[in-house]
Amino acid sequence: MVPDALRAASAVSGLAWGAAAVAVATDRPHTPGARRRLLRGVAVVSGVGTLVNLASPSLPERLLWVPVAAGTCVLAWRVAGRAGGVTAASAARAG
Repeated sequence: MVPDALRAASAVSGLAWGAAAVAVATDRPHTPGARRRLLRGVAVVSGVGTLVNLASPSLPERLLWVPVAAGTCVLAWRVAGRAGGVTAASAARAG
């Protein structure tokens, strides 16, 4: 059974990741600087998540979440570098 404190932290984390996903998918925030900061924040948190998951004693957790967190880190950082001109919607329309 998961302790209540970890359950609460997981719920807050889920809401934060959901909000970040909605913001990126809907091209918000609209200003390039704010968008860049959001994406850099996602990249940093994902990078920390990669390290934390690498330290996990659980093999399934390492096998699943290390690549997901690392991929999110790299992709968010790369997109943040282009935040002034490329958005999720414009990238999807471009094919």
